[in-house]
Amino acid sequence: MSGLTRLKWAGFLAYHTARERWIPFESESGVRALAERRMRGILRYATARIPYYQEVLRAAGLEPRDVRTLEDLARLPLLTKEELVGEPGLCSAPGRGEGLEIQSSGTSGRSRTIFHTGASLFLNLAGGYRMRAAMAPFTGRLRGCREALIVRRGSVHEQIRRFYAETGPRLPDGGTGGEFILPPAGDFREELRRLNEYQADVVRGYGSYLGAFYRWVYNTGAELARPKAVVYGADGMPDADRQLIEEGLRIPVFSVYQAVEALRIGYQCPLRQGLHVYADQVHVRVVDGQGRALTPPATGDLVISNLINPGTVLLNYKLGDVVTLSAEPCACGRSGLRILRIEGRNDDVVWRPDGAAIHALTLMAALQKFSGVVQVQVEQKRTDAFTLRVVPCAGQDWPSLARALGEAMRQVLGYAAEIEVQSVPSIPAGPNKKVRAVISHVQPPGAIRHDGRSGWVPDARLGARARRG
Repeated sequence: MSGLTRLKWAGFLAYHTARERWIPFESESGVRALAERRMRGILRYATARIPYYQEVLRAAGLEPRDVRTLEDLARLPLLTKEELVGEPGLCSAPGRGEGLEIQSSGTSGRSRTIFHTGASLFLNLAGGYRMRAAMAPFTGRLRGCREALIVRRGSVHEQIRRFYAETGPRLPDGGTGGEFILPPAGDFREELRRLNEYQADVVRGYGSYLGAFYRWVYNTGAELARPKAVVYGADGMPDADRQLIEEGLRIPVFSVYQAVEALRIGYQCPLRQGLHVYADQVHVRVVDGQGRALTPPATGDLVISNLINPGTVLLNYKLGDVVTLSAEPCACGRSGLRILRIEGRNDDVVWRPDGAAIHALTLMAALQKFSGVVQVQVEQKRTDAFTLRVVPCAGQDWPSLARALGEAMRQVLGYAAEIEVQSVPSIPAGPNKKVRAVISHVQPPGAIRHDGRSGWVPDARLGARARRG
């Protein structure tokens, strides 16, 4: 990459990072004005370059000038994940220029590819300042934290970091004091040894996996070089695990809300009052089961519009999560909407006979690499018994595909297991309206009962141990 290109992005990043200091505390009208300018620019581009948006506006009897406010986005038809997966390139223009095509295994069991422009990626990088500022009272600094990431190889994070390293200014730590990536192999003892050796200030990773890992640390009494904060994203962390980490191990837990379709949706309030929405980058609203708009405070299907990425234009897009949205002012002083709760992001991990865990994304990465797979779901009945449900592409050699999927599954598990591979026409959503890629009926180590709302509940020693700490 040329020095001029790196210099261009260095200036772009510096400018937008400086703006990040005031955007969270700007008046709602000021943030709205910025968001609507971005929305109108994205819509002009989409209607000039992308046939899908030309057609939907024509069908709705709309011109681009008719969509002037954020509320006007609701006049567009809802765009679903099924449409996006079923027709790759539906919302992208040809000749997209500099950027990155991001592939995500996703915990819905459907692989998605989204193109993000260079400008949108560096706006997202600048947006990381908001999360660092929210964490600063706990970490003691805005920059320079040593971070350890427990994420799979080829993760969205790794794809984006590679783009920054190859394209942007030479800031390899992106605001951190160093970064250590540790794939979630399920060997908790070895992962703990390496984390203790690295002495991370912040540990990041998948919510369900970090919950299982720190529950193991707590239950075994293993020596822990305690980080200043744990940050999770990609999927949910059971409430019981979060309580155990914060009260039992005395480590503050933060969450971020992100998706391959919109890299920054929300970040944890420092007062623990939900997730503040990146309202200048993504417009969010909730709808009921019939697609009718709900006024906050309300719980419903989340609909997003990415306001900063013309690479794959997603306006009025049904993300697939159920969230509780609030418009009440927050005591921390940050303005705009808050997401109080995200339902349907607690994908299970798979439990091995030795008590170690394998995360849903690790399984999905291995199973979705086959071109004949549309969607896949893993159900664990016992530690050594699984059902693998697959929606195959039309015309596939099913016996060959089924054998290959079974073998790939065994390789990820690393032990002998009974695997039944089923071809199904579709995989239905659960009660929370989200398709879970992994469902486990195996009770994890250290849990004594199951609570339908909070996930696995730790044993009664938590309160006493927390008080002794």
